[in-house]
Amino acid sequence: MTSCPAPPEPTFSCEPIASGSVGCAGSCRSGCAISEDVPTPIDDATFPVGCTETLTFCTPYFPDEAETCHCMIIGSDAPEWLSGC
Repeated sequence: MTSCPAPPEPTFSCEPIASGSVGCAGSCRSGCAISEDVPTPIDDATFPVGCTETLTFCTPYFPDEAETCHCMIIGSDAPEWLSGC
């Protein structure tokens, strides 16, 4: 039997940085097709490149692992949240 270790709220491996800094805006929830009716403070935050967000559900491919997103720069594009969603 598997046990999903996902947290009750999204968690981050870093603290937000100043708005307008190079980083990923908000949460990666939108990239995972997660929508919420009520905006959260996370939606207005910017997180630095290299930050990891742990979401509130487990990955369907590895049910013992919480889904994560990583703030990364691919090529010369702006930073974005990347995940397995």
